[in-house]
Amino acid sequence: MRVRLLLVVGATFVIALLIGGGLVAFGVPGFGPLFALLLKTAPQAAVAGLSVAFVLAIALVAWMARAVIRPAEQLVASRDDLGTLYESARSRALEDSLTGLANHRAFQEEFESLLSLSIRHRMDLAVLLIDIDDFKTVNDSAGHAVGDDLLIEMGRVLRGQLRASDRMFRIGGDEFAILLPHTDADNAKLVANRLLAACIEPRTAGEFRRGFAFSGGLTAAPAFASSRDQLLNQADEALYQAKRDGRCLVRIFDPATSKTTLDIRALNERSAAVADVLSGGGLWPVFQPVIDLRNGEVLAF
Repeated sequence: MRVRLLLVVGATFVIALLIGGGLVAFGVPGFGPLFALLLKTAPQAAVAGLSVAFVLAIALVAWMARAVIRPAEQLVASRDDLGTLYESARSRALEDSLTGLANHRAFQEEFESLLSLSIRHRMDLAVLLIDIDDFKTVNDSAGHAVGDDLLIEMGRVLRGQLRASDRMFRIGGDEFAILLPHTDADNAKLVANRLLAACIEPRTAGEFRRGFAFSGGLTAAPAFASSRDQLLNQADEALYQAKRDGRCLVRIFDPATSKTTLDIRALNERSAAVADVLSGGGLWPVFQPVIDLRNGEVLAF
């Protein structure tokens, strides 16, 4: 913006100087012959006067240019400051203050973005949900401060073990989510097991140095689903299957044993059978009255 203004002011100055000089030379009676006479009789004075006038004109134009440029500079600086403040506020709004990881809102936004890329380019995208085992026991027995140290340590392990392209989030109390682009479910399970091994091993640095474990649930797009809600439900179901199987392990979503995978044909058959029973009088409703024993009045059924 500054360069453009300088160019405009410079061009304006040149045009004004040419036009103004011409107007003075030809519009002021006697100026031309008088200047010619002055140039002939006292050339040094004429040149000096012309130089002074030229310098004063340049100074005036420079002052005017500065007066024009200053508000523009202030506007640009203000815009830059607002942009910096906006980015800072947005970054804080998308960050979990305890672990330094991205938060649940950031997870939703990045999940949508990466899932769109996965569907468009047939790119593998693994989704891993993690729940720290026995976290409530740590809070109840050692206090919430120690529980916070455990969450911070979980975040440190994730940052230390995952690739720069992987995205990690704290989405709840002791719940974490990881998005692994260009990774199918089997390879994601290898990554999850590596994370689990890193958590189980005691550490020599950090506030929480004891080993701990987590349960994990895995699914992947587009192999298992192409919808965000479906993928989250699948990963969540696999997570709770890991907890039911004893914890401290990671399970991949299995459509064959999934409770959420419905056989539509069997469902339609059951619905039709229920309708036949109802329409054919196969059910006989029996109402048990609720009677007030003081006066025998039927209160309800």
